[in-house]
Amino acid sequence: MAESEPIAPLVARVSDTVAARLEEVAAEAGVSYHTLYAWGRGRRNARAEHLIRLAQVVRRRAGLLQELAGELEERAHELRPARGELLALSRSDSAGRRG
Repeated sequence: MAESEPIAPLVARVSDTVAARLEEVAAEAGVSYHTLYAWGRGRRNARAEHLIRLAQVVRRRAGLLQELAGELEERAHELRPARGELLALSRSDSAGRRG
């Protein structure tokens, strides 16, 4: 990812993955929104096969988050200022908190 590329699409992917709607998670697990909601509220109990499918959804999303974390770290390294600039930023931040 080149330094000139905007960060917004990457951050949007993070947001979409983290803030998945319950409807999306339910569809990926092969159950209805109402069923997943009822499980979450303790109104119904999930069967073992449903829990396995839900675990698969969680693992898949965790994998996506791992990939996104790597991309964010890569982008941060590309944008990281030189050591002298970091020290100056740190000092000005500390001074701002004291003042």
